[in-house]
This record gives sequence, structure tokens and C-alpha cells, in this order.
Amino acid sequence: MPRKITRHLRLLALLTAALVNTAMAKNVKLTEPPLAYVVLGERAHALRGETVPLLRLILATPQDDACQRLQLSRPNGTPLDRPLARTNPDVKRFPITVCETVLPFADSYRASGETWTAKLDGKTYPLRLPTVVRNPEKFLIVGDMGCRDNKKQGCHDTEWPFHTTLPRDMAKLIATDNKATVLVIVGDFKYRLEKKGDTADKEWRNWQADFFTPMSGGKASKYKLWQTRQSAEYNLLPMAPWVVTRGNHELCNQFSKGGPGWFYLLEPSSPLLGDADAVLAAASCPSNPSAAESIGLPYRLDFSHGFSLLQTDSAAIAESKTANPDQAQVVAQTLSRADLGFRQEANPPRLAWWVTHKPVWAAVGSKQPKLSNATQQAALAQLPEGTPPANVKLIVSGHKHFYQSVEPGAATRQPLQLVVGNGGVLINPQAYNGPLEAIPAEVSSASHYGFVEGRLEVENQWVTGWTLNVYAYPNRTDWGGAAGPQLIQTCRYPASGNACAIVKPAYFTAQPGEDNDPD
Repeated sequence: MPRKITRHLRLLALLTAALVNTAMAKNVKLTEPPLAYVVLGERAHALRGETVPLLRLILATPQDDACQRLQLSRPNGTPLDRPLARTNPDVKRFPITVCETVLPFADSYRASGETWTAKLDGKTYPLRLPTVVRNPEKFLIVGDMGCRDNKKQGCHDTEWPFHTTLPRDMAKLIATDNKATVLVIVGDFKYRLEKKGDTADKEWRNWQADFFTPMSGGKASKYKLWQTRQSAEYNLLPMAPWVVTRGNHELCNQFSKGGPGWFYLLEPSSPLLGDADAVLAAASCPSNPSAAESIGLPYRLDFSHGFSLLQTDSAAIAESKTANPDQAQVVAQTLSRADLGFRQEANPPRLAWWVTHKPVWAAVGSKQPKLSNATQQAALAQLPEGTPPANVKLIVSGHKHFYQSVEPGAATRQPLQLVVGNGGVLINPQAYNGPLEAIPAEVSSASHYGFVEGRLEVENQWVTGWTLNVYAYPNRTDWGGAAGPQLIQTCRYPASGNACAIVKPAYFTAQPGEDNDPD
């Protein structure tokens, strides 16, 4: 057969295949409603604080052209911009499509959210979305929620409180007072490992089981999320937007290797934010599995009443006793930029929390505690005042698997540090209580599961302080009980004396057992 005819036949075959694939894509019907949630991001990652709510929808199909066929409509019927498809790292591992668009801010808050509609290929689905306001009143903080799923910890109610208990009680707290809430999630979403012999989609099913199913108020049945979610009472998805932090278990090639899922499902970079090409290219795992883990870009979220969250990525920061000088320099430069941005703004100054996965200070061990994190401490030492930006009055972290408050003495001028790493993974019983001379500081630790509620104090429409309510469960028999979590400590800013006061001393005692310091 002549070469020219052969070439034409090949082109015809390719064209035919493309037309068939397009037709198949158009005919695929979405049989399940989208799973919808909102992640807060910053426009252009500029550390200037322009906050944008990113609505993300997970479709039960791996064909990303479905996003362009998806039509979202407000409660009054007005259509929203067509969503874009995020880049799927591997359609076999993630047989889904993640679409995203910008969600407009709401004028008022409703704990139950609003009913939108999603229409795809002629079928319409009701969609409950959160009402995201510019001036939230409350922040719920939780971290290290995932389950190890091994001999030490089973992934069911009696051994894993995030399975149903913590999300349910956080939902109750939001519904009870109906105050505009933001969920601050300080990392380590996924602990389960994919094993040899698992089906290709096990990574996505583990993300479902560890995070999305509990957050949506359902119990996973063989990981079939769409069949078991949407508990109207305990579904957190339409109740609050998320501020998400990458944990070390969301690194690309270490620990649980949750990096692909982090970048696909949660990481708040997007072309919709005006992010530069370099930012978008970095918002994925490198193709080379031996490539060094990098520090993600920081961002700042501003709210209209003078409150901000400064978010930095510490997932890959060294854990060694000695500081990593290169990483310390990166953190120091980030804090300097943030400080300059805060200082250039008009008075009164904003109040801010610094949110990062690994604590700047944390004491591990009940008798002779080890103090971490040397690299972040070295970063502070490079700054003119030796402290974070003056606007930062609280550091919020996770990573260590207990609750801990580290209150430096007034002479150090350092802010209060909270470690909220007690959201569900196996608790470390070796939590230190007492004075810590190295800072110096007073440390209060509770080796119990729980979460933290932060209530902002507003005067003349400007945030002037807050109260932090620390909640915990005394033991397994109380998970899911009628009594719910117990208030064990309160911390306030500003404070005339000590910032934190213990409400229930019995919780702040070390327990015998193995030191389960996280990897």
C-alpha cells in the first residue's frame, strides 16, 4: 500500500477515535450528586490578604470535560460561572473529577447553608453550599484527624473519634449558636497507606475514608462515599468554609504519600486566583520521585473586621535537633514579607494568627521533654525582633498527637502557641506539663482527643481579641455520648495575666505508655 494512503488512513483512524471518545464523554451520565466544599485562598498568593472562596466539586467521573458541562445556579436561579477542571494527577488513582469556581460572598450567615442546583447532562441535583461571609465570628480548629488503620488503631468509632464523633460535635456547636464559622484544619488528613495488591483507586478511597466521609456526616460503606453521606444534621460541608494546611502526611514521597491528593483536592492554588504559571506548576508533586520535598508558597487571608490568618507550609521542614539553614532562611524571608505587608497598612493594626502544621515550639516527653522545631526557631532568630510579625498574637499548629498550650513568659515577647494535633490519630500519651526553661514558657498538655473553638471579640466592627475554648473527651466511653466534649481550658487575648486558664486539671496529666511521636 502506498505510503501516502497509509498516512491518510492513520490520520482518519486518529480522527475517528477522537470523535468516538468525545461522543462517549458527552454520553456519560453523572449518577451521583457532586460532593461540594469551599476552600479559602488568597488572590495571587501575594501576602496582601485578598481572600477568595473557592468552591470545589467532586464528580463521580474521571472525565474533566464534565466541568464545562456542569451548570451551577444560585437559590434565585442566577447561574454561576462555569467551573474549571483541576489537573488530575492520575485518573486511575483518582477516578473522579475536581471542578472549581469562585463562590460569591454571602450577605448573611446560615448554619445550614443554602440550596443551590447543579445541572449536568440534563439531570438536576440539589446542592447544599455554605454561606461564606467576610466577617466570621468563630473558628473551629482541628488537626491530625486521619486513622493509622493498623494493629495499634482500628478505623471505627471505638478507636477513631474522627470517624463520627468529632465532626458531629463540631457540627452541633456550629448549629447551636448559628455564628459564622471557619474550619481551620492544620494538616495530616490521610495516614492510611496503599498496599501492594490494592486496586488502583485505593488512594482516593483512603482520602474518602480518612477525611471526606467523616466531614460530610456519613459512615463509609466499602468506601462508597456518595451512598452514605449527606446527614442533614452533621454534614460540615455546607456549614463552613475551610482553611487547609498541608501536613507531613501530605508530602509527595514520604510517610503516607498524600501529596497527589493534597494538590488535587485541597491545596489552595488556582488559575482562578490569578496565580502565576510558576505557582501553578509547583502546585503538584514532581514527576521525579527522588526530588526533594519543597516548601509551599505562603498566603494570607484577610477578613473585613481586621482579623487575618497567615498561612505557611512547614510539612517538609526538618525535624532534626539542629536547624536546616536553607529552610530557616525561607521561613525568615516569608515572615519578613508578611511583617512588611502588615506594617504598610493603616491603623488600627490587624490581629493575626500564624497557622502552620509543625509547631514552632512543642514539648514532647512527660519527664525530660524534647523541644521542637529547631528550624522554625532559627528562622525567628534571623528577624530583627526575634519574633513573628507584631500582628501575630497566636501560633496554631498540629503535628504532635496531643493538645498543648505553650505560653512564653512576657519577657520573651513571643505569642502563645497552641498544638491541636488531637483530632483522631492515635494519641501520644507522653505530653509534658510544667515550666519549660528553654523558652522560657509554661506548658499545659492533654493527651486526649478534641478540638479548639476560637470566638472573636469585635468592637466597632473591628476584632480586638478572642477567647479560645479547648474541648476534649475524657476516654473512649465518652465518644458519641450524650455529654459531648468537655471544656478543659480557656485562653484569651488580650490578657491581664496568664493567657490560659485550666478548667479541668485532671486532663492535664501525663499517662503511662509508649511515646507515639508522629513521623
